[in-house]
Amino acid sequence: MSTIQLIESNEKQGHVVRSLLVDHGFQVFLSPDIDAAKKKLQAVVPHLLVIGLDIKDARFFEFYHWLCNTFPWARIPRVFISGEKLVEIARELEIDENEKIFSRPLDVARFLAAVKNLLGPGSGVVQKTGEDYLASLPGRKIGSITVREEIARGGMGAVFLGYQESLERKVAVKLLLPDMVGDPYAAQRFRREAAAAARLKSPHIVQIFDFGEIDHNVFYICMEYLEGDILEVYREKQGKVPLEKAVSIISQVSAGLLAAHDAGLVHRDIKPSNLVINARDHVTITDFGLVRGQVKIELTRSDMIVGSPQYMSPEQAAGDRLDARSDIYSLGIIFYRLVAGELPFSGDNPIKIVLQHMKEPMPDLKKIVPSIPDRAVEIIERMTRKKPADRYDNCRELLSDVDALKNLPDAAEVRPVQQVEKKPGHSPTPPWRCLWSSRCSRLKKKSRHLPAPLWFCRCSKRRSRNRSRRSRY
Repeated sequence: MSTIQLIESNEKQGHVVRSLLVDHGFQVFLSPDIDAAKKKLQAVVPHLLVIGLDIKDARFFEFYHWLCNTFPWARIPRVFISGEKLVEIARELEIDENEKIFSRPLDVARFLAAVKNLLGPGSGVVQKTGEDYLASLPGRKIGSITVREEIARGGMGAVFLGYQESLERKVAVKLLLPDMVGDPYAAQRFRREAAAAARLKSPHIVQIFDFGEIDHNVFYICMEYLEGDILEVYREKQGKVPLEKAVSIISQVSAGLLAAHDAGLVHRDIKPSNLVINARDHVTITDFGLVRGQVKIELTRSDMIVGSPQYMSPEQAAGDRLDARSDIYSLGIIFYRLVAGELPFSGDNPIKIVLQHMKEPMPDLKKIVPSIPDRAVEIIERMTRKKPADRYDNCRELLSDVDALKNLPDAAEVRPVQQVEKKPGHSPTPPWRCLWSSRCSRLKKKSRHLPAPLWFCRCSKRRSRNRSRRSRY
């Protein structure tokens, strides 16, 4: 028998609705206020919540957000009954949160149909904790995919290794964490990640194969399985990354971002943990959950800007309009960290880090890595300027300059030219070696017929050739 938790402050109306539901075969628990409802919910997890909006409690919205963000109650389907008082709240819930709203007097047939539809096959709540639910997934089939083992976990999703039998290949299956189920913001972000990555075509952007729902409000994304390490782990293993490899990494990420920006999308969360590098040093961008069009960003429910403070651009921290240049700033911070081995701004307080990005100048990279070429310093400096107008306009310009760095010698391998002290009217007479053979150890002698410092080789193996040539130092 399906159980329903009814929350109704009006005793008479509560008993009417309870009797209606009991007559149709449902087990109903009636709670007159929020405190009683919370106590009952902690004792019994129902299959459906029916909430009367005439609750005489100022904590209604606190209770509502608690329902939306706490497992397992976030997974419980909800139906709201609107009275005469809270009509505007009912409209807000229906339009903004996509909740099911029924007005009094109740249309009984429509109300019962909605209840039965929500309590249909597969709509019951999973009576498990979040950890138990995730632990039960290995071995489960999702279409032609067999889930094998959990390989990673982030702030809102767990990633499992899967095997697609129809195509005989490994895949990655990302699921929305059970604690996030029922949160419309998390679900919207999850859907956006799948849709955004699926429309982008680049060898440096993770490929999406499928998106769907396995349980009630439990969404999954089936994507390309990437072998290798996230860049954060790779950097920890390497310490300071050689300039040549750092340039290759930044070039590949720039190419992937160029594809996203050309499609009108801004990633908004470029950081090492969202970049995967394999054994062949191929880099792939992942996690498009924060991707948006080039518009003003949104706040989270706690009124905090979305993104990672260590790599956040000043305009993202300020809540301003974002475009491709915000991602370029974040990539510039990654470039700095790869070659310097440390972040330009750090601290225990995320707000402090964000303020440093907004106000403090970037540290002098030359003082940390004296051997780095000036051109590389100029590129990083331009990528991380405070004002977007002072940065690269797009990744196409950035990619051109970064690729040009590949032709520069690594400054750590360039040796300074030794200057020979010259005396007026006197030519240097060092023990010159053979011009033609690097293995010749015989000294050269000055020719009587040529002024110093012109010399020729007397190496026995190449005497005939060298005697006909003269070389000037």
